[in-house]
Amino acid sequence: MKKSKFITDFKDIPTPRQKMPELPLEERQRNFKEVELGFTEEIAVKEAKRCLSCRRCIGCGLCLAECDQKAIEYDQSPETLKLNVDAIILAPGFDEFDPNRKKELAYGKCFNVITSIEFERISSPTGPYGGVIMRPFDGEIPKRIALIQCVGSREEMLGANFCSNLCCMQSLKEALTACERIPELEVKIFHRGIRPFGKGSESYYQKALKQEEIEFVGAEVTGLEEDSGTGNVTLSYSNNGQASKEEFELVVLAVGLHSSDSARSLSRSTRIRLNKYGFGSTSPLSPLESTEPGVFIAGGFNAPTDLSGAVTQGSAAASKVAGMLSSKRGEIPTQVKEVKRAAEASRIGVFFCQYGSRSGRKIDLEKLKKVAGSLPQVEYVGESLFFCLKFGREEIAKTIADKKLNGVIIAPCYPATHTALFENITGGAKVEVIALGSLSHNGGEAEIKERFEIAIANLKSPREAEVKPVAPVALIIGGGLSGLTAAIDIANQGYEVHLLEKEKELGGWFRDKEYLLGEGLQERFQSLLAGVGENEKIQIHLNSKLANVDGEPGGFKSTISENGKKTTVESGVIIVATGAEEYRPREFLYGKDKRVITQTELEERLQKGELSANNVVMIQCVGSRNDKHPYCSRDCCLRAIENSLKIKNLKPESEIYILHRDIRVYDFAEDVYSEALESGVRFIGMEADPSVKNGKDLTVTVGDVDNQKELRLSPELVVLSTGIVPPAENPHLSEILGVSVDSDGFFQEAETKLRPVEFERQGLFLCGLAHSPMSTAECVAQATAVAGKAGLVLSGGKGKSQ
Repeated sequence: MKKSKFITDFKDIPTPRQKMPELPLEERQRNFKEVELGFTEEIAVKEAKRCLSCRRCIGCGLCLAECDQKAIEYDQSPETLKLNVDAIILAPGFDEFDPNRKKELAYGKCFNVITSIEFERISSPTGPYGGVIMRPFDGEIPKRIALIQCVGSREEMLGANFCSNLCCMQSLKEALTACERIPELEVKIFHRGIRPFGKGSESYYQKALKQEEIEFVGAEVTGLEEDSGTGNVTLSYSNNGQASKEEFELVVLAVGLHSSDSARSLSRSTRIRLNKYGFGSTSPLSPLESTEPGVFIAGGFNAPTDLSGAVTQGSAAASKVAGMLSSKRGEIPTQVKEVKRAAEASRIGVFFCQYGSRSGRKIDLEKLKKVAGSLPQVEYVGESLFFCLKFGREEIAKTIADKKLNGVIIAPCYPATHTALFENITGGAKVEVIALGSLSHNGGEAEIKERFEIAIANLKSPREAEVKPVAPVALIIGGGLSGLTAAIDIANQGYEVHLLEKEKELGGWFRDKEYLLGEGLQERFQSLLAGVGENEKIQIHLNSKLANVDGEPGGFKSTISENGKKTTVESGVIIVATGAEEYRPREFLYGKDKRVITQTELEERLQKGELSANNVVMIQCVGSRNDKHPYCSRDCCLRAIENSLKIKNLKPESEIYILHRDIRVYDFAEDVYSEALESGVRFIGMEADPSVKNGKDLTVTVGDVDNQKELRLSPELVVLSTGIVPPAENPHLSEILGVSVDSDGFFQEAETKLRPVEFERQGLFLCGLAHSPMSTAECVAQATAVAGKAGLVLSGGKGKSQ
């Protein structure tokens, strides 16, 4: 069924008004009793909700005039379409948790209790208050704000014992935004463990921790109550059995993400299985494939995810379909429209987006303006808060007319999605859109000036972009899980692959280590290894490294050193899948006492059945979240919990302590965490590193944050949960490729949200642990997404030079 677009359904109109309860007829005779009894509290609330949710669309038609893309059709009617397809991608997204289900939070009763989504709308420049953060109750600017985490997440009683992944990061950004806009603001975040998600998220958390206006309170919120006079909200919470109350002027509920309402009907019509929470059922090595062949799952239907994850999975699902349909490539003819060229640009204006310079990038906007203004062809340099919004585009159009510009360079946050918007408002002036990120990664004035000169040259050149043949070959650097996945997916599309591996065999961490993948998955990994080795389109280069790269997208010439001999490989694309390495600890007596081991070494002992210890202490964040490696390694907490359960299964009487700085397990791994708690594994929160001393017995001393006392343990075995670190050769490889590494030493993608697997240099891509710490499923999804992106470049045998 194809439904009409953007027109509010009648179900959006609230139910009819509540009927006033009346006195029964037999009770009205010969008395003065009121016939209308008045609303009960329940009926009064329903009537109030009816008014508060008044229909949004009144059919005025103004949206038709405002929609530049002509996407609204009032006369469109629903129709049923029957399509013959070879594959299906299910991406219905997810739904926001309804906080009305938690009565104690008084959502809908207290005007100043809002959701995190509503707070984002209020704080948006295009929101109801123009970006000024005000209370719905009276329009006053709040001075005390509370944010409550895990509303509708990690709650087994609600059938939602999973982490929604993005709520903590969302609240951190909202808290920092509020502090920027409201002087002398006080913010308290009530939580059950902070779990920032995604690349760069730890830096936001550390920034919030250092902000004096923001306080983190580990507590369970038990109720909210409104003061009808002031509109303030009294928040009741429990912390280690201690009940407390505080008053706030605004309360924000960080609502979780639940499966889409359409999930069950989709599962029935496509015959796929769902997990117990209503999301699509997949596995770590096949995160896009449903239980039904030819049906793929992407985005929020797979699991709660952020924008970067959704974009990656969308590309990956498309890549899977491209592999299935590779034999039909070229059957559908394409028509190329002739493009009319504007006159040569001689008066050029440069426009910078302020939001793009603030959105997580280290960009010196004043330096960029200074360099742009020094160029002789540039007549105007300006900036605006949001160029992608209507008022920003109108500002550009007005400036072009006033300054009589016939060439425009625009530097927005995301050029890939915004280019078409700008081309429609320039009034015939030629447009060149460049990414702010490309200007920030090469910070020298000479490099910035060169980038602007290239853009100006593109504006002044009247010729069509030169079309050159593309070498239908992919060069992949790294033969671990991500590299193997990308190789087989590209080969399945019909292209040749050269796979470089610096070691003497493929596989990376996962080769011959079943415990790293879990039961049953090692067989599938071995099948992947065999598939790569047997594929005629994949040429494997072992003991090999990249020595040099020349050329451009579609025609790279790479020199590789293989067993000391140099050879040249021509390829259309280059993919970096170099992975990461396990941190080798020097702290906590590791290497000095055999009773101190790593999780990897513990897993080896468990696999061989050689564990004798009954008292085990695990220390988290070893080599992560410190000054040298200020990021979360993502898999350490889950590995520790899974290994503790294996010990418990072998030895139910064993005592296991996990010393942590917030347990970070994401989406459905929350079930594993709950199982560990129920089995008796003790989780001890800590702020400072514990001390480990040896002698006849090991002694571990730690400050217990929850109980506010020092705890002394005497374990038989200390297990260090070591993080991952980027390979030492990353900076050298980045110089060869002409790309950047980030401050943590991982490779820097073009744009975090919308181009997570692309480099700024066209024709180059990245995936897996070369990008950042991530789960096995995310590595596979990124590798498959890269295969799809590479296929776009390699297809057709032609490409445009840039």
